[in-house]
Amino acid sequence: MWEISNFTSSATPHLELTPEEKVYMSLNGSIIILGIITNSLNLLVLFRLRIGSPCPTTKIILIFLSMADFFIMIVELFVHFIPFYTQWFQVFYTDIGCGIGSLVQASLLTTSSWYILLLTLERFTAVYFPMKAKVYCTQKRILTACIMIPILASLCFCFLPLDIVIDRTPAYHVCITKESLKQQGTFKHKLFIWIVLYFFLPAIFVVTLNAATARKLAKASHLQQRMTSVVSRNDQQTKNLLARRNPIISRAMSSQSQSAITSSEQKIRKATILVITASVAFVVLMIPRGISTSISFDARLEYQTDAEYSLDNVAYLLQYLNHATNFFLYVLVNDNFRNEIKSWFCKRKSSGFQRTKKQLQNGVDCEALTQTSGKKKKQKKVTLAV
Repeated sequence: MWEISNFTSSATPHLELTPEEKVYMSLNGSIIILGIITNSLNLLVLFRLRIGSPCPTTKIILIFLSMADFFIMIVELFVHFIPFYTQWFQVFYTDIGCGIGSLVQASLLTTSSWYILLLTLERFTAVYFPMKAKVYCTQKRILTACIMIPILASLCFCFLPLDIVIDRTPAYHVCITKESLKQQGTFKHKLFIWIVLYFFLPAIFVVTLNAATARKLAKASHLQQRMTSVVSRNDQQTKNLLARRNPIISRAMSSQSQSAITSSEQKIRKATILVITASVAFVVLMIPRGISTSISFDARLEYQTDAEYSLDNVAYLLQYLNHATNFFLYVLVNDNFRNEIKSWFCKRKSSGFQRTKKQLQNGVDCEALTQTSGKKKKQKKVTLAV
């Protein structure tokens, strides 16, 4: 976001890009397009899923999270990427990007991370306090929280645009920090406040709550296995007696109980994988951004070495990749989401196969009916002749 200010005013990046900057530009543009597509798919699938699948409060948070990530990519595309590299839509970059644009970007990025924190808190409450979750984590309250989060994030960063001005040169217009604030390091301190609210604070809670949730689910799985073994030993005599009287019913009951146990274990395992995957993806992809923003710049917000410049570019790419990969996580760990995607891509093939199959069945039925009706007609004719 504020990496724009690190280019000097005499630079012309659209004409004199180094090979490293060309690679960075290509990767940045690819991630933006990927984020727009994947978050659009997230919204389409989530709106098509049933309200109770997997639960309404989780679905509400996921919808708002996908909306925030979608707008993050749109703002990055029109406020930063296109104006900076192509000089198109300069009004978004110079007249808006240095003021309102920085506020919108900071607010959206922080809003997305707070939605992840809210999702983690909702899951933690549902696992540890299932009865209280039904009372406190209602759809109305979750919806209110999702609406209030972007408002609070905007209020937290209202002071940021006042510190950024435009450096208009014949070659290019860039956003820079006021010289007086560079000397005092004021903007650096506010940038650190932003990264704390955006990454460090949510990451601490996300890792802690997800670890506790995973531990609780693991204990529940272990306890269920022990209870299942105890019940199976106690019911062995009953099963033997039932098997002597009616073997068919005994086999059916044992298969049903085994399938129920397997289904329950799979749900616990998938929930654990979902929690671990969400926490690892958020924390790992955002660690470089936290390190780069915290220690790589001096008070004047300038790069000291090429390594710092490369580190910041990598951190910037991973930061936005974090907001573009949720789609793949949902497909990986959620059966409903994955089946909905499969139904979209396989709709024509499956519909054609089903149509062909129905036509074949109808054709056989029609032939049978035709033969039967022909026989009946012949029988009627013979009867009349007699």
